[in-house]
Amino acid sequence: MADLRLAEFYAATTVPQTFLAVTMDLEDPDPLNNPFTDIHPRNKLEVGVRLANAGRMALYGIQGEENSFVSGCKVDGNTTVVQLQGVGENVAVRRVEGSGGVEVMDCNGVWSSAAIVGVGKDDFVVDVSGIVGRPAGIRYAWRNNPCCTGAEFEESKCTRGGGLCGLYVGSADGGGQDVPVVSFYREISGGECQ
Repeated sequence: MADLRLAEFYAATTVPQTFLAVTMDLEDPDPLNNPFTDIHPRNKLEVGVRLANAGRMALYGIQGEENSFVSGCKVDGNTTVVQLQGVGENVAVRRVEGSGGVEVMDCNGVWSSAAIVGVGKDDFVVDVSGIVGRPAGIRYAWRNNPCCTGAEFEESKCTRGGGLCGLYVGSADGGGQDVPVVSFYREISGGECQ
C-alpha cells in the first residue's frame, strides 16, 4: 500500500490538472466486516469533501488542508528538519501526542522508529540521535494501515489519530478538518533529502 500511495503521489504531482486527497486516516471502524477491505473506506462523504477541497486548490489555487507534502529535509546534528510544501497561509501542522510513524534508515540500511520532537508552521523535527552514523533515508506512514497499529486493525479498533499516523495538517485556528500529511519515502545524501 505504501508503494501504491507513493505512485499516486507522483502521478498527482507530475500530471497537469490532477490532485490527491489523502484518506489513509479513514480506516473503517469495522475493517474485518468491510466487504471492500480497508482501501475503500465506507465514509464516502469525507472522501468527497477532501477530493473537492483538493480540486479547488488544484484548479483555483485556493490553499487548504489538502496536498501538503514533503519538499525536502536537512540533517542538523541529532535532528532532521522535514520541510512541507503546499501548506497554505491559514494552515498549520499538528502532531498527535503518543503517535509517530516516522522511521529513519541508518548508515547500515537498518530502519528504526524516530520521534517527532517538534512541529512548525510548515515543517516538523525528527530526533535521529538513536541511529548508527548519519541518516541515509527517512519515511513516514510507510505501512499498509499507517494510522492504525496491526493489533488495532485486527481487533477492528482503528481510531482517528491512533497508532502511527502522527502528523496532520489543518486550519491554523483549529476549525475545519485535519488531514494526515502525505506518506513519503526519501533517501538522504549529503545531509539532505534527495
